[in-house]
Amino acid sequence: MQTVIAAPPSTTWPHGQYDAVLVNVDSSKEWPKSGLEGHCITELQLIFCLVPPHGQRPHWNNRFLAYIQRFDIVPQSGGEYDPITCMHVLHRAKRANGKYFGDILPLNQLQAPVNLVLHFRKTANKHLSSMNSTALLQEFWLNKYWEKEFFYALTSVSTHT
Repeated sequence: MQTVIAAPPSTTWPHGQYDAVLVNVDSSKEWPKSGLEGHCITELQLIFCLVPPHGQRPHWNNRFLAYIQRFDIVPQSGGEYDPITCMHVLHRAKRANGKYFGDILPLNQLQAPVNLVLHFRKTANKHLSSMNSTALLQEFWLNKYWEKEFFYALTSVSTHT
């Protein structure tokens, strides 16, 4: 069990504060055994529970839901991940109209928190700060070195494929 943050905008955090999490999207795949297969990287935006109308019993029995926004893995020349860092490059998934791709799913599909590293390219935006950098940037590295179990899950799968 681990704590993740999904906090709306405030005076301290004008864009909100949201953690990145690994989400299971294929129930036949099991984390960490299957690595990223059947999973996606997302940003947790909101955790909520629907309240039934007064006097009615809920049929979902206190089922908590999460609103998430997805990241896409960007294929790199010569492979699945960046050849220098050996990390996956992620880009915020967007719809054709430019809006972020979001979804609502059961909270129990969240598998693990993940660590994203800012990907600046050649130069960094001078206006970035610790309070806005994850909101303003579109591209990140998925830090597989952040946690031992995460490293082994991504490394063992990628070396056998």
